[in-house]
Amino acid sequence: MSMVGKTVFVVSFFVATWAFGQDATAENPFRTPPPTPASGPVVPEDAVTSLDGFEFNGIMKLGGVLRISVFDSKTKKNFWLTEGELGEMGLSFQRFNDENESVVIVQGGVTKSLSLNKVKIEALKITSPPVSPVAVSTPSVTSRPQGPAEVESDEEARKRIQRVAEEIRRRRAERRKRLEERSTAGGR
Repeated sequence: MSMVGKTVFVVSFFVATWAFGQDATAENPFRTPPPTPASGPVVPEDAVTSLDGFEFNGIMKLGGVLRISVFDSKTKKNFWLTEGELGEMGLSFQRFNDENESVVIVQGGVTKSLSLNKVKIEALKITSPPVSPVAVSTPSVTSRPQGPAEVESDEEARKRIQRVAEEIRRRRAERRKRLEERSTAGGR
């Protein structure tokens, strides 16, 4: 094949693929139709509509599909709407404006533009603990005798623990002795 033949082949190949690609996209039955323009006039933000209770909380693009999160403050429910599809409560999401982060939603022919809610993070204010009311003193029953509170030194605490341990050893020895006496008396 000559150089001219190769050039003609390459050019005709590109023209054919371009022409085939144009026809295929126009006639593809599986392709989603482009979103339709808003079905009604866009209502200004200050006008009272049935869409006033909705807030635009977020946007997600997954697998080429654009979804928005809309919160209905009247029913306290959150909805995910897909662009161009009819969602819950007859809501549909028409378009997203990336420049000013707003969306246009439609419900029953009424169209409204919503801006993205900006989360405001604030530090909690430090408040003083609540003052408890003065309780009427009632005599309380305790097992410990009421007396002046004395603070033990480390040495006194060790001596007290040692006395308790000695008493425990003494009682165990007595118990063991009684058990041995019973077993020898019963075994005769």
